[in-house]
Amino acid sequence: MKKVKPQFSQINYKGLDINILVEPKFLGYSFHYEGNNYGSKVPITTSKRQELLELSFALCIQAIMSYEELCKKSQ
Repeated sequence: MKKVKPQFSQINYKGLDINILVEPKFLGYSFHYEGNNYGSKVPITTSKRQELLELSFALCIQAIMSYEELCKKSQ
């Protein structure tokens, strides 16, 4: 069985690098903040382009909201 390597991309939001992970059956994000790693990964249950786009945006929004909440707590 051939092992497939995950693909990574990275976006920057207010100085924070958010890693985007794409695996054959999962989509997720992670980021490093004040010495800790945070993130989430969800299974891909569709091949429809619109649903994949919606899932991607939902994860992006979740990453930003998580980061902003962590910033509030550290103040």
